[in-house]
Amino acid sequence: VAVCLGVVEPYPLARRMAGEICRRVHRGQDDATIDHALKLRARTMMVGGPTAEIDTAVAPALGSAEAPVTIVEYACVRCPFCSKLTPAIAEAVRSGALQGKARLVFKLFPIKGHDGSTESGLAAMAAHLQGRFWPFLELAYARYDSFSVDALPGWAAEAGCDTGEQARLVAEASTRDALVQSKRE
Repeated sequence: VAVCLGVVEPYPLARRMAGEICRRVHRGQDDATIDHALKLRARTMMVGGPTAEIDTAVAPALGSAEAPVTIVEYACVRCPFCSKLTPAIAEAVRSGALQGKARLVFKLFPIKGHDGSTESGLAAMAAHLQGRFWPFLELAYARYDSFSVDALPGWAAEAGCDTGEQARLVAEASTRDALVQSKRE
C-alpha cells in the first residue's frame, strides 16, 4: 500500500486501503488482525479471484425475467442512500428508461450501523414470504424519516400482509436464517 501511495498518481484503491488500515490501527487492532482482514478483502478485489454465485431464484424481483440485464441490489431497508436509490431504480425498471431492458433483483443486506436494520430486514423478509415485498419496501422507504421498530407491523399490514402471519414469520428462525444468508451471499 505504501509503494502504491508513493507513485505520482496513486490508484484510488490504495488510498481506500490506507484509510482502512489507519481506522483499524486507531481501533487498536493488532498487526495479525489487520493482515487477516486485508487478505479477506483482497480476495474480492483481485482480478481472477473467486467467482460469486448469486441466487436470484427466490429473491424479490421487478421487471421481465427475459430482460437482457439483471441488476442485483444488496441494500439495507434502513440505509438513507438506499432509501433514495432503490425507489428510483424500481421506477425505472417498472415504467421508465429501464423497462424491458433490465430486471431488478433485491437482496436484503442489513447494516449494523443503521438503527433497526435487523428488525426492518426481518419485516421485509416476512413481507416477501407473503408476496408483499415491494409494497412493504416502498412504504418503508417512503416513511424512512418516521421509522420506529414499533411501526413495522402497521406498515406490513398497510402493505397488504396478514398481521398474524407477519408476526409469526418475523419470529421464525428460518426467516432470520434467510436474512443472514442474503447478507452472507
